[in-house]
Amino acid sequence: MSNKNPLLNAKQVAKRLNVSLRLAQRLMQEMRTIDVGAGGKNKFLRVREADFEAFIRQRTKEPESPAPELTVAQPKRRPKLTVYPPLIDGRIPNRRELRELQKVQQA
Repeated sequence: MSNKNPLLNAKQVAKRLNVSLRLAQRLMQEMRTIDVGAGGKNKFLRVREADFEAFIRQRTKEPESPAPELTVAQPKRRPKLTVYPPLIDGRIPNRRELRELQKVQQA
């Protein structure tokens, strides 16, 4: 067999796809594989590199639409700071009392 098309085992497939060994073994069952085992219960599957590349091309999807343009988020407006007037007899003054306080402060 020529070295142009080497056979990949599950560990090599897992490394190339950056997935677990178990997932690579499951994915290899969907690929065109070669069983190099003795024909017993356990299979020794291998995948040709060309078949692996074809599998990747088949599973690759192009985006349906172009990626949206990224916009810079506007900073959130801070709520206005409410400054309460001094308490009158331990309570918050009502509107009439507030107006009177404002008149005194303006004068």
